[in-house]
Amino acid sequence: MVTLMEIYASLFNEGFTWMDMWIHKAQLMAEPVSRECHLQIQ
Repeated sequence: MVTLMEIYASLFNEGFTWMDMWIHKAQLMAEPVSRECHLQIQ
């Protein structure tokens, strides 16, 4: 089984920085939340 560190390392080697990865992860997590909030506002 591939560990998370190995996945991160391979991404890093392909030009991803840790910052890019965390920003991307945060956007993925925030998107459904913001969409849900938007629906509740209307």
